[in-house]
Amino acid sequence: MSSALHKHVLKMVLLPPLAVSCGVPSAPANGGVLAADYSVGTRVTYFCNSGYRLSSKELTTTVCQPDGTWSNHNKIPRCIVISCGDLPTPPNGKKIGTQTTFGASAIFSCNLGYMLTGSTVRECLLSGLWSGMDTQLCVCVSGHCGIPEQIVNGQSKIEHGNFTFGSVVFYDCNPGYYLFGSSVLTCQPMGQWDKPLPECIGKLEIEFRETKDSGMSFIMFQIL
Repeated sequence: MSSALHKHVLKMVLLPPLAVSCGVPSAPANGGVLAADYSVGTRVTYFCNSGYRLSSKELTTTVCQPDGTWSNHNKIPRCIVISCGDLPTPPNGKKIGTQTTFGASAIFSCNLGYMLTGSTVRECLLSGLWSGMDTQLCVCVSGHCGIPEQIVNGQSKIEHGNFTFGSVVFYDCNPGYYLFGSSVLTCQPMGQWDKPLPECIGKLEIEFRETKDSGMSFIMFQIL
């Protein structure tokens, strides 16, 4: 055997054997790895359990190299808790719920005299974003009741405000007429009066209405 051929054979003998597997890669806490096998050339993907996400967008996979090591050089990504961040409490309102992680919810409401614009309930999603509308505002609804209608054969008098939330209107009737309904109306937070408009009616009309309510039917006329 020539010396040149002997050296060539010797080099072939001394070369290290090729690895056939890198072994199971270490999985991140609160996560795992996805792979069919761990042979040379196989790409393994890291994943996190529900409610967690990978801390790095770069370190999401690793490849088994011919030397039997993983390409990430044993750097394992971390799985961190998904957080949507804090939601502020709207001025003139309230918020129930302080948690900000995946699955947490926040409930919003407004103080008396204010109306919520936006979502009443918001939930922290897997995307790291809150569900619903981004802005919660408590808008003052005072002043939306408007001027109440006048009643026939009667008059009204307002107290405690100017037809805004909390304003009170008193009704009474002219002589010879009786008030049918509530004599006091109050402006509510949602911009509506709390009771129907009353009426001023004569005595015979009252008797007729009471008789009709009892199930008996009579025809009666009012003497003006």
